[in-house]
Amino acid sequence: SWENPNKVILSNAEFMELLNSEETRQLFKADYLEKDIELSDKIKEKLDFKILNCEDVVSILKNELNWFKSKSLDWQVRYYNFIATRKNIERFVTLLKNIPCIPCEDKKFRSCSNSTIFFPFSENQEYGFEHELLILDSNFYKKSKELGFNKNLDSLLMKMGVKKDDPYQMINSHILAKNKNNTWQQSEHKALIGYVRYIKDKFNEYIEIGIKNGSSQVELIKKLQKELWIGTKKKEKGWVFNKIENLYLSNEYNPEFNLELFLEENADLFISPKYLKKHKSESDQIDEEDLKEWKNFFRLIGVNTLPKVLAK
Repeated sequence: SWENPNKVILSNAEFMELLNSEETRQLFKADYLEKDIELSDKIKEKLDFKILNCEDVVSILKNELNWFKSKSLDWQVRYYNFIATRKNIERFVTLLKNIPCIPCEDKKFRSCSNSTIFFPFSENQEYGFEHELLILDSNFYKKSKELGFNKNLDSLLMKMGVKKDDPYQMINSHILAKNKNNTWQQSEHKALIGYVRYIKDKFNEYIEIGIKNGSSQVELIKKLQKELWIGTKKKEKGWVFNKIENLYLSNEYNPEFNLELFLEENADLFISPKYLKKHKSESDQIDEEDLKEWKNFFRLIGVNTLPKVLAK
């Protein structure tokens, strides 16, 4: 069809692959220039064509978010990759920062201007407390990797404020903060297990970053001993927790000195086996490698390996 020049939009081939003519008319009230028509830049300038700019691209997220959500995940990732590969990326970041346009696991789109959003912790690892945080949509993240765009999108999203998993911040600002002010008591059991499992998995990084920030390893471990609650084998009006300095490894951890044989009735002194991973094929069989990791971790943070003698 024929249109006035101000109803014709000039764009590059990449963007034209994202939006067809019908969609462009719907969103921008303009259509692409017919591909077979060749005009010099001077003529284009004189005819007052509409030239696609950063504001136009961002307007889809700002004004047409429901339309954007209706598109396939593949398309959404390609759209973000288009933005991520522009030379004027900083201009895009400035425009996007305050727009709730980052897809999160809770199925909402949010902005880092008023929310703390994290990249997914790990593709193959869930800790059970992710729902307490705002996490980038894992399907969106996986699709970006699948399409080979993850480096571009990671860079864009970090510029927009999405944070990589920082064990030191996560442990201090979220996990230990909950343990310290007792809000952990409202957490689900899978989250309570996940807190400790996360610390185990990230322990070396936590210590390394903490030392760089001016703390000693002894101070960091003492902080864990003082603030972290560990689940025990006791169940009395719910799951009973205790501090590591009061605890022993239970029978399931194959301790060298199995105190539980003598104090079985004191279930609140023994660490729950709920932390241990079991083989998927044999649900009653403990993963030996995982068992070693837990034994080593609990020893590092101060579990009692021999009977504790209390002064009267």
